[in-house]
Amino acid sequence: MAMGTTGGPASAPPVSSMDVFVARQPIFGPDRQVKAYELLYRSSHQNTFDGTDGDTATSRLLVNAFLTLGIDTITGGRPAFVNFTRNALLQEFPTLLPPDRLVIEVLEDVEPDEQVVTVCRNLKALGYTLALDDIISLDRRYDALLELTDVVKVDWMLADDIQKQAVAQRCRPYRITMLAEKVESEEEFVDAVRLGYTLFQGYFFCRPNIIAGRDVPAAKTNYLRLLREVNSRDFDLGRIENVIKSELTLSYKLLKYLNSAAFGWRRQISSIKHALVAVGERELRKWMSVLCLTQMADDKPPELALQSLVRAHFCEQMGSLVGMADRSTDLFLAGLFSMLDTIMQRPLAECLEQVPIATEVLDALIEGKGRMRDILDGVVAYERGDWAAVRAVADKLAVDPERVSETYLQAVKRADTLFATT
Repeated sequence: MAMGTTGGPASAPPVSSMDVFVARQPIFGPDRQVKAYELLYRSSHQNTFDGTDGDTATSRLLVNAFLTLGIDTITGGRPAFVNFTRNALLQEFPTLLPPDRLVIEVLEDVEPDEQVVTVCRNLKALGYTLALDDIISLDRRYDALLELTDVVKVDWMLADDIQKQAVAQRCRPYRITMLAEKVESEEEFVDAVRLGYTLFQGYFFCRPNIIAGRDVPAAKTNYLRLLREVNSRDFDLGRIENVIKSELTLSYKLLKYLNSAAFGWRRQISSIKHALVAVGERELRKWMSVLCLTQMADDKPPELALQSLVRAHFCEQMGSLVGMADRSTDLFLAGLFSMLDTIMQRPLAECLEQVPIATEVLDALIEGKGRMRDILDGVVAYERGDWAAVRAVADKLAVDPERVSETYLQAVKRADTLFATT
């Protein structure tokens, strides 16, 4: 990211941290590691809950994400891609924020006229990174703007094969980074790489690529066995201790996690037995499930395990809002296991045959029904920035949509903290 000096702050309405919905979508490199996040917000009258227009939503997002919540809380220190309307650009909203944290996305409906080019030139001089959003084709009107652009995002769902290649060729003389967005499958990801795209956004990373007859690696089978042991009704600390001791990585990570600042024990926990007694049966079931899942996903993009953790925390916390606080552990597992098919590359029903979890969890994950499924649908809709679906789920659960937003952001923070220790 470019560095520079910010200009004077633009005016923005004083708002609370929950006045708009803020979701994040990962942006990957060719190595499938997360390089940045796009922050999503209510951007038009059609998908708002209160009639907020795009300009107001942008300004509120900037205040909430960067100033109130703290951008590092949301993006983990990675750059944030944020959409800007024409008015938001002309009013210099981006200068509210440091250039080393922000990528300015110029929306596809912004006319690249002289005013817009002048503002973008000024922002570029201040050290900001500029991106063109939802591009399908680039005519000569964009010539001046392309000279200032760092990233061009091509809509992979709307552009055809000829357009995808033509836009990349058009940008090549300007040494622009090409980003393929709305990439939904492994095949699309491979195709984008072949065409020279080096950033990728979409859900290709969390879709299973199941091959009939695929064997499960021995290490993953061991972790499935441990999941079965941890979640068994016949809970036996001795057996669990022996299994953990046999897996050096699990032993190390469990002790590392329990000795982190989050627990604040008076004395250091130095043995597996001490750890198991200290954490308690309920929490042990949950956190050992987390450790097993992250180990099983070690050959996948790290974001996959992180997103599973976000879902787990979201579902758990939503339980207290919908009268299911007594099912918090089951809700946690429902979110945690929701992408186990992608991690194992096997049908989800087959993966869960070996894990003795509650019937309601199975109904949510396999049958797609029940109140737990409604909660899980809420976090999936939130991840995608589908605010109409978020509202529908909130109405079904009789929960204030603003509480859904608050729960999601808390889940992101908790998951990031936990993920750093696993």
